[in-house]
Amino acid sequence: MTEIAFIGYTPKHRCAVNINDTSYHSKYYNAKFAANSSLDYKCSIISDNFTSSECKYGYVYSKQPIRSSITTEWDLVCKRNILPEVSQAVFSVGVMIGAIVFGSLADKYGRKRIFISCLIFQSLIGSCVSFATEYWQFVVLRVLVGCLEQGVNIIGYILMLELFLERERTIFVSSYAQFWAVGGMYMSLLAYIFRDWRPLQFAISSPWISAIVLIWILPESITWLISKNKIEEADQILQKSTLFYKNYTIEKNYLKKYKNSLSLDKNSLFKTELFNHKTKPIKYNASHLFKTPNVRKITICVCILWFFNVVTYFGWSFHSPNLYGNVYLNFFIGQVVESISFFITMVLISRYGRIKIAAIFHIVAGIACIVGVFIPGTIYEYNIRWIQIIFVMIAKLGFSITGEIIYMYTPEIFPTCLRTT
Repeated sequence: MTEIAFIGYTPKHRCAVNINDTSYHSKYYNAKFAANSSLDYKCSIISDNFTSSECKYGYVYSKQPIRSSITTEWDLVCKRNILPEVSQAVFSVGVMIGAIVFGSLADKYGRKRIFISCLIFQSLIGSCVSFATEYWQFVVLRVLVGCLEQGVNIIGYILMLELFLERERTIFVSSYAQFWAVGGMYMSLLAYIFRDWRPLQFAISSPWISAIVLIWILPESITWLISKNKIEEADQILQKSTLFYKNYTIEKNYLKKYKNSLSLDKNSLFKTELFNHKTKPIKYNASHLFKTPNVRKITICVCILWFFNVVTYFGWSFHSPNLYGNVYLNFFIGQVVESISFFITMVLISRYGRIKIAAIFHIVAGIACIVGVFIPGTIYEYNIRWIQIIFVMIAKLGFSITGEIIYMYTPEIFPTCLRTT
C-alpha cells in the first residue's frame, strides 16, 4: 500500500537538450544552459531563436536517490505530473471496493477462506504489476491489488480478534499490527538496495504466495462458525485451542452438548440467535448498519473517525520521502515511530481503555500537523527543516496509535454477522 512512496517517486528532472542528452549532468546541458541558473528547464526549454518550447527531446532524470520509478519510465511529469497521484487515488478506490466486497464475503463464506484467497491473489497480481508495460496496465492491476489488500487487512484483524481470549486480544492484535511496521522497514531497505520500481514491486509481492500453507495451519473463526450453526467444526477447533491453554480443559463436543441443553430453554437468547435451526436465518448486508438508530449512530461515528485517520496517516506515509533529508531514512524512521506506537497502544489501552486514548492522541496528532505546517524551512539562514520532520513524526505517532485503536475497536462494537461488513 505504501510502496507508492518509492515506485511513484519523482526525482529531479529537466528537458533533454538533444537526442544524445541522457545524463542529468551532461556536457551538452552544462555547455549551453547550466550557466543560466535563473531559468527553470524542468518542463520547457529555450530554443536557438530564444523562444520557449516544450521538451521535444523528452526528459532527463537524476538517478539519485532512485534510478527508476513509474514517473521516470512513463514521463509522468509536467502536464502529466498528476498521474502518479491518480494511480494512488484509484488504488484507494480499489481498497474501498475491497472493504465492501470481501467484508461481506467473509461474513457469508467464512474468514479463513476469503483471507487466504485474498493473500494468494494479491501475491499473483502484485507480482504482475512489476511487468506492466503501460501506465493504464499499472493502474488496473493496482486497483485489483487494492481490493485484495483490504480484504487481507480487514479479515486478518477480525480473525485475530475472534481467535483469542479478550484479555489477550490487545497483545496479539498489537503484535499483528507490529508486523505492518516491520514490513515497512523491510520495504525501505529493499527500496534502498534495488532503487528500481520493478524488482521492488516483485520482491514485496511474490513471497505472499507462500500463504497457501495457511490452508492447513490457520483455523476458522469459532465465533463465525457458531453464528452459522457449524457446531461440530467449531467444537473441533475449540478442542485444538486447548493445547495452547494448559489451565483449560474442555470436554469433547462441548458446544454441541451446550446447544442441546439449551433446547429445553425456550427463552434462551443464545439459542434463538445462534443455535435455532427452525427459524430462517437472516441474511445480513451493509444496509443493516443503518437500520436501527443505535447501530446507525455507531456506524456514522466510526466512518468519520476512519476517514480523517486514514487520510492523514497515509498522507504522511506517502509523502515522507519528500521531506528534507534522505528518502529511505525518512521512511524508515517513520516505520520505527509506528513500531513504537504499537507498544504505547498496548500499554495505555490496557489501563485506560480505547476511547480516552484515541481522543487524546487524535488531538496530539492534529496539533502536530497544524504546527508543522507553519514552521519555516530556514531562520536567519539556519536550516530548521529537521524541526518539521519532528512534528511530522509526532503526527505519525498519534495517528498510528489512533489507527491501531480504531482497527481494534471497530469490530468489537459490531455484532459478528456485521463485523467485516
